[in-house]
Amino acid sequence: MNYIDKSDQVQTLLDMLIKNPVQFLRTHQQESTILEYKASFEYDAALDLCPVLWRNDQKPPLNPLLSQKIFQTLAAFANTQGGVLIIGVAEKNAPIVEPKLKYQCKLNSKIDHAMACYETTQPFAPMEIDNLLVVGMDVELALTGWGFDKFQRHLSDRFSMGKGKSQKKYLEFKSVGYPCFGQPGVKVKISVSESVDQHIEDVFPISLSDDKDRSYTLGVVTVRPAPRPIYLTIQESDSQSILYALPLRKTGKTELENDLRRIETYLFNRFKEDIAEEIAQKLARHIAGSNTAAAATIPNDELPMLTERLASKWRTEGWAYRLVEIYGRQLKPYLSDLKNWKNETRPNVMALLLLVSIYFGTGWEVWTVKNTENAEAIKGLLETLHMKDWWRTRFRALYALQFMNHDCIAEMLKEERHLKLSEQTRQVLMTHVHEKSVVKFIKSVSEADLGEISKKAKQVLVEIAALWNDKNVGLQCPL
Repeated sequence: MNYIDKSDQVQTLLDMLIKNPVQFLRTHQQESTILEYKASFEYDAALDLCPVLWRNDQKPPLNPLLSQKIFQTLAAFANTQGGVLIIGVAEKNAPIVEPKLKYQCKLNSKIDHAMACYETTQPFAPMEIDNLLVVGMDVELALTGWGFDKFQRHLSDRFSMGKGKSQKKYLEFKSVGYPCFGQPGVKVKISVSESVDQHIEDVFPISLSDDKDRSYTLGVVTVRPAPRPIYLTIQESDSQSILYALPLRKTGKTELENDLRRIETYLFNRFKEDIAEEIAQKLARHIAGSNTAAAATIPNDELPMLTERLASKWRTEGWAYRLVEIYGRQLKPYLSDLKNWKNETRPNVMALLLLVSIYFGTGWEVWTVKNTENAEAIKGLLETLHMKDWWRTRFRALYALQFMNHDCIAEMLKEERHLKLSEQTRQVLMTHVHEKSVVKFIKSVSEADLGEISKKAKQVLVEIAALWNDKNVGLQCPL
């Protein structure tokens, strides 16, 4: 999805809407990437009509799940080209009460009269404009006791993460369970990378009347494009599953994009490169660590393209490693098959193949020899050394550095301060790599009482004996 600046189109939409709302709705029957219709903010007509719930003292029939969808739409507008949300307009063919609700109510409801099971008139008289229904916000504003000014403040507060001491960790949306379904509501917690409300440009009412002089109030929310991406962390209260997603507008609807390949492509098309890189890294780490990672797949014919993308945008902080972790089941055999790369000469791809083989522990002896003078590969190996917890990968990288151009290593250690290597790591590099005594160092780690780290050091020593036939290991080579 390529980014196209539509700020002029958004302003044109607003001008038309303000000038003649009825004509606007007549000529804009379909939603688009910059236009969305919602019947209400939180007012739920299905609850309002429910025969089990309807009482004179009943609380306003509000369902926060509806405002969650609005929240996601506003975030999607901000991530895309900006947009206009109109509250109080519904599609004519969309039922006020879903058929499954009516059916379940008929099965469970013990109320036996003409008003039961949603068989009632609508709580409002809509105005039909071709395929759209103007229902207005008037019922919702009346039931809540709000004027439009209070609704404006409510919308801003509802979607704000706050600041300072009042800053929230997440926004909570509690969906209401429909009684006839016999299921409780679900709490949804959403954390955002930055507050959505700061990208809301305006919230204002528009009034229109039908030929019977019935008036309707629409709520208009305009959103400007955000300079930084807004991504969401979504978790339901009773679920261990966490969804990391980038809300986007696509062909007239909001989608929560969680495919890392498409996210990365979009970020670099839409935002400045340094910002896109930062957010792509964060999402890669989140997705790799979540239980959605196991389900990630990529079509086989896209593997070469993904490899090139990884090679061209290899970054620090383990970003590409995280991508490899997500798609590892498919990438490992593809990248490890030397037949696919027998004629490869591009330095960035050669570096990628070495670094991925270091990660997998397969074929890294081949790619080490092929990259001894490749500055990109050397830099990648040095960056690998400060990655937390990945001890086997770090031990392999340290061993491979012995065979690299030592002058190049020394120059990078002097110039590349952003490598973030500790003084201890630099000392190991200057001593053991320079003297080609890395096996001695890994042995000392394996013999120390360092728990899991010592165990992984021993595993890498076995690999070195097998792949390199290094006599210094002191182990019998299994080959």
